[in-house]
Amino acid sequence: MVADYIKSNVQARMHIIDAAFSAAGKQSEPNRIVTVSAWPLEVLCRHGDLSRAKAEVERLIGIIQPEPHPVRRADALFMLVKKTHAYSSNLTKALLIPFKKACSEGRGWKIDRDLRDVSEWVAEFDHDEALNLVEIIFKPHVKRQAFRLIEQLNSIKDSQKNSQ
Repeated sequence: MVADYIKSNVQARMHIIDAAFSAAGKQSEPNRIVTVSAWPLEVLCRHGDLSRAKAEVERLIGIIQPEPHPVRRADALFMLVKKTHAYSSNLTKALLIPFKKACSEGRGWKIDRDLRDVSEWVAEFDHDEALNLVEIIFKPHVKRQAFRLIEQLNSIKDSQKNSQ
């Protein structure tokens, strides 16, 4: 996204971000609005505008909630988590409640994949919540993958603590 490369002119960057959110809002389906909005949301996070990012997350959760199809809802929320988890555990935590609800209401490979990936990201800051996400995974082999990823992450963290 062009706005990501505008470092010195905050006003110009915000204008591009606003235009991107506006373009996303022109989509006809809630999951598309939210998915397209994930890109400017990431730029906000990357540049440290977490208060605006929080407001956008709340607005986007409101947009996706009426989506009747749980897989579409989960996938849109997954994109928001994907774009925010590296910048703010608080934003990620705010997204987990509607994400888990959507995942619990649907089934399929996409939901299992999204849960696996989100559980790995969440394990960075909340091991117990990551394990709660894994419990929702339907397919046993994907559940095992998720547990392995989380445990590998834990082992790496432990070895880093011990080496200090």
